[in-house]
Amino acid sequence: VVPGFEIPDQDIGVSAGARSLVSLFTMVIKTDLCAFTEYRIFPGRGTRFFARDGKAHFFIGSKAKSLFHQRLKPVKLRWTQAWRRMNKKGKTDESAKKKTRRAAKFQKAVVGMSLEAKSQDKSAKLPNKGGAAGGAKKDFKARK
Repeated sequence: VVPGFEIPDQDIGVSAGARSLVSLFTMVIKTDLCAFTEYRIFPGRGTRFFARDGKAHFFIGSKAKSLFHQRLKPVKLRWTQAWRRMNKKGKTDESAKKKTRRAAKFQKAVVGMSLEAKSQDKSAKLPNKGGAAGGAKKDFKARK
């Protein structure tokens, strides 16, 4: 494989012999990120600024360069990637979202009564649940 080129991952529906020829023409382009907007900068675009401390900043255009020198924070401008990341816009995985957890129910023992005795007492009370209200509901449904 020729340096600077890579084999495409997707199948483009050609034979193996033709695929090797196609892979020669799939070019890898080195891109930089803008120091302010975090947009991709392709070769031949943008300007580079070197600070006094020797740090290089690469800007996509004069607007980003001007705002950087005005010391404005990219997080406060809605059109920058920093703002979008801060406000959770764009790419979001539904599976990555946090799922709510329900509290697990468990029984505590009462002083002087074991859990077994408590569960037996509760099961004895269940048939009587509803009382007069349960009977009124049955009468109402019977009338319909």
